[in-house]
Amino acid sequence: MGSFGSSIKNASIPQFVIDDSHRDSLFKVYIKQSVGELEQLARGRADTNRVTIPWSGDTILYYQQKEIYQGYALSDAWQVITTTAILGILEDIRTRVLEFVITIEKELDIDIMDYDNNKKPLETPAQEKVGQRFNMTINGGSNFAFGNSGTPNQQTIQVQPGDLQSLKEKLAQLGVPDVFLNDLDTALAKDADSEEQPGLYVNSWFGRLMSKVGTGAVQLAGTAATTVVMAEVRRFLGLPPFEHNPTPRHQMDPEPTAYAQ
Repeated sequence: MGSFGSSIKNASIPQFVIDDSHRDSLFKVYIKQSVGELEQLARGRADTNRVTIPWSGDTILYYQQKEIYQGYALSDAWQVITTTAILGILEDIRTRVLEFVITIEKELDIDIMDYDNNKKPLETPAQEKVGQRFNMTINGGSNFAFGNSGTPNQQTIQVQPGDLQSLKEKLAQLGVPDVFLNDLDTALAKDADSEEQPGLYVNSWFGRLMSKVGTGAVQLAGTAATTVVMAEVRRFLGLPPFEHNPTPRHQMDPEPTAYAQ
């Protein structure tokens, strides 16, 4: 607010005018709500695609003493997070839980969806293995930091539709080698006009990656990481992370790529 009733509305607050000790809390959003709360939050704000988080009264009062814009005093301020980002968090949680379930089913040779609670409890070695896989799959190598309470805090950016840089960073985090990341650029470009997504070249790229993982030539983070890789690629393309009715594709590689051994 300024003199004679003047005002500036919806103006961005640059970080350089904020004290170093305040930047983390004022420019990062920490998500501590449950999955159910996040779903309601994203659904309830679908019309605006954003959620606002107001600064505290003490913070407003403190920065009223500083001239952020010449001739004006701060009257209100808030953080903004898009509902798209919240939906990305929910997809990341679902993907990580699915990877954990697939890993446990494979290692313990059980069907979690049809597990009889009256059966003999898991032996100690199996319980330890479950704990190890939980820490590796849920806590490790993700865009989330988990506190003692077990609730996730958003720590880094999510893969957003069309954001190739965030996609490549996420895949590199999963262990996808640079040569495959470079080839993905080419595959996505060649499939840009494809009516069906992922297109022929991206599916061929994914098939080559799975082949290398299967032979041990490429080591990914987690036994179900190939599933997560494709989920992230689909997210980049603006698609749901998993096909509801996937159909096998048996096309030949349109342009085989040679890799150095």
